Amino acid sequence: MDEKQQKRLKLLNHLSEELKKVEKEQQVTIEHLAKVQIEVQETGKEVLSQKIGEIFSNATRNTELLHEMLHEFTIEINQLKQGA
Repeated sequence: MDEKQQKRLKLLNHLSEELKKVEKEQQVTIEHLAKVQIEVQETGKEVLSQKIGEIFSNATRNTELLHEMLHEFTIEINQLKQGA
């Protein structure tokens, strides 16, 4: 593996680790939102419940996007390692 590929691999590994941290934090956020959504539903405030549901859906989609990005990084990392 040449120096350019080594730098690329190092960068991809770093970014992958950072995205994993964000993904974990996002999962904690989703769990908190789910708890809040249940509590809001108990108040009978339908508008608030819907808003929390929207936030929950957006957070879930963000997690899916992070997972897709991590998958792409993993593919490229593996390709670089195989080419070594």
